[in-house]
Amino acid sequence: MTGPALDGWRFLWGCGIGAVLGVWYGFLRPLRPRHTVFADLLFLPAMGYAFLYLSFAVCRGDIRLGYTMGLLIGAVLWECSLGRLLRPVFYGFWRLISRIFNGFFGIFRKFFKKIRKNAKFLFAIWKKWFTIIETNRRKARRKNGGVGNGKKE
Repeated sequence: MTGPALDGWRFLWGCGIGAVLGVWYGFLRPLRPRHTVFADLLFLPAMGYAFLYLSFAVCRGDIRLGYTMGLLIGAVLWECSLGRLLRPVFYGFWRLISRIFNGFFGIFRKFFKKIRKNAKFLFAIWKKWFTIIETNRRKARRKNGGVGNGKKE
């Protein structure tokens, strides 16, 4: 049986680790509208590691719901307090990263746009050529009536 002081310390550790998770979630929040899967793939391993660290390093294998609720409470408290103040900072950071990548990949975008335009032109000419050739071929004349399969009677 554990004492109340030890339970309190473990709960506070859970709240602290939850606050760190709240910082990480706030940092990844601007990615969620457009890159939801990517943001989740970055957050879920951190959440799993935080749970394992709390359960086995801090609580020494004494897994209880109260300690685990400290993670959630810490994350929610962070988001309600300092997380709101840091949102513009995180949005600004991801906006800067987005501009850098868009500038870098803009060169490739222009190149592929030019290739797509040329490919459309070439395939349109090929399609037109194929249509003209196929419609001007002589078809075997159909004979009306008579016996089929070349049999003469």
